[in-house]
Amino acid sequence: MSAKDYDIDNVDAAREYTELMLHFVLSSHHLYKYIISGGEHV
Repeated sequence: MSAKDYDIDNVDAAREYTELMLHFVLSSHHLYKYIISGGEHV
């Protein structure tokens, strides 16, 4: 089961999905910053 297919009435599952999405967005942002910096630590 995918995290995004959680039951709308399940608060714990919604929190888990939100946490996973936040981690994904932040990881993507850090990867983007690393790539545009030419590989230097930002």
